[in-house]
Amino acid sequence: RPSLNDPFGCNVTKTPAQVSIGYTFTVTSSDVSDTVTATPETLQQVLDSLTITPQPVIVLLEGGTYAMDLNLDGKNIILRSADAENPAVFTGAPEAQGGYIITVNAPSASFALEGIVVDGGGTRGGIRQQSTGGQPPKSFTVRECTIRNCTTGFSGTDYSNCTLRDTVIENCDLGATGCILLFCTLKNNVCAAQEEYYSNIRRSVSARWSRFAGNDLDYEIKVDPAVATEYTLTLQQNYWSGKAAPAVRLVDWRTGDELPGMTLHVYASPYYTTETLDRLNIDLETTQIENGTLILPLEKSGTDEGGMLMSADAFAAIRKSG
Repeated sequence: RPSLNDPFGCNVTKTPAQVSIGYTFTVTSSDVSDTVTATPETLQQVLDSLTITPQPVIVLLEGGTYAMDLNLDGKNIILRSADAENPAVFTGAPEAQGGYIITVNAPSASFALEGIVVDGGGTRGGIRQQSTGGQPPKSFTVRECTIRNCTTGFSGTDYSNCTLRDTVIENCDLGATGCILLFCTLKNNVCAAQEEYYSNIRRSVSARWSRFAGNDLDYEIKVDPAVATEYTLTLQQNYWSGKAAPAVRLVDWRTGDELPGMTLHVYASPYYTTETLDRLNIDLETTQIENGTLILPLEKSGTDEGGMLMSADAFAAIRKSG
């Protein structure tokens, strides 16, 4: 912290030996301990036979309908469709009502669901992150999956630390809550994303380079009107059905009724993408530029940070054109 003699410096006599600044990074290994194959008839037996290992076990799923619920508590696995053209489709246990088809309490950040389809049939939830024992849950990744026809497509915890990447969420009552969305598509949902701020609940949805298309509502924020009268929603670069900002509303967390008397400040990035995520539009009103919209050609970076790249040639062309 600043010292009395140097308000811009640091009092080294009171500085701990180790200081954490800014971010805490989690490093996960890409190694796997084994690979096994499963079918709709054998998957539960395969999962029951697995022990917890330091590295995840890849479970390759043959194509077909998996009419079962999965409770993946403590399973360090990567559950992956063997063939992207013929994915494993999870429809839930036939006798089950309500709840979620897949529940995950990951033992490590290496856990992943890849290339599967979860279909709630209009009555079930899709994927739920669960924590036990009062400890923060481990993050995990949902990659290149499709979640459809669910009451809630993906439900994370208050830590909002799971990442959905290149995943489609469609035709759900609620698309996602408590997670990070990178290069995802949320389409034709009643509500695409929901944040919650009431009592001791703090659940957010951080979306970047994702497509919001055809939803009745893009973002809903559930709040306690007795706590505050103003709320802020800050959003990054996304596609908002061709608009510069999403459709958002504040609702009472108890009743679900809209709160028209509340003030909501929406800070959407002035840079919003096209539906194909290959160009970046600048909102002229926000950036106070006159004479047209500047188009920035982009390409996907391929990194897990969700970044986009602009080629040197494209940048030079923009500079030449002023």
